[in-house]
Amino acid sequence: HHYLADNHFEGDGENNLVVLDYDSPTPITEHNFLGHFVFGLSSNHIRHVISNGSWLVKNKRLTNVNEKELLTFAKEQALRLWKKL
Repeated sequence: HHYLADNHFEGDGENNLVVLDYDSPTPITEHNFLGHFVFGLSSNHIRHVISNGSWLVKNKRLTNVNEKELLTFAKEQALRLWKKL
């Protein structure tokens, strides 16, 4: 995804950290960890992301874009699309 590339987020980077906020409905064990990881976690569980020493997400908020402007633009584009369908 271009967002990851633009922000130099690489899986092998030395300064990358993702902190998840996951309040599991059941205990996590060695036997069910993979199930929680695959089916329980989603992007809405991301609390913080640090890449190359810079915050990309802090307290569930993007730090390098204006979310309000981005959502407004996305809604405008969605309306344009629906009018064409």
